[in-house]
Amino acid sequence: MSTDVRRAVIRLSAGYFLRSLDVAKSVHGNDPVRAVVFTTIWVANTSHIKPNMGFDAKEALVQDALRRPVTVVQIADSLAMPAETVRRHVSALIADGLCVRHGRKGVTIPAEVFTRPEMLACLDRQHQYTETYYRELQRLVSA
Repeated sequence: MSTDVRRAVIRLSAGYFLRSLDVAKSVHGNDPVRAVVFTTIWVANTSHIKPNMGFDAKEALVQDALRRPVTVVQIADSLAMPAETVRRHVSALIADGLCVRHGRKGVTIPAEVFTRPEMLACLDRQHQYTETYYRELQRLVSA
C-alpha cells in the first residue's frame, strides 16, 4: 500500500473517530470526556464475550448478568487519566441513571440504557457513519 493511500486511510479514520465522538457527546451533555468514560465502561463490561460463547450480538443486547463490572482505577488506567477525574464522571453517570455501581467490584452500564430513545437515535447515526466509513475505506484500499 502506498504512502499516499495510507495517509488517506488515516485521514478517513480520523474523521470517523471525530464523528463517532460527536455522536457519543450528544447523549452526555456535549462532554467528550464523559462520553469516552461511558464508552470505556460498556466496552470493558462486554469485552470478554466472544462469538463462541453462544451469544449473538446481532440478535440481542448483552444481558446484565453477562456484563462484568470494571473499576474506576481500571478505567482510569486504560484511558491514562487521573482516577479522580474518572471517579467524578462515573458518579455523574450514576446520578444520570446511565451506570450502576456494584460495590467494590466496579460499575456497569445496564442493558436497559441502550434501549432508551436517545441511545437508539445515536445507534442509528453511528451505524450510518460506520457504513459510510466502511464503503469509503474499501474504495480507498481497492483503488
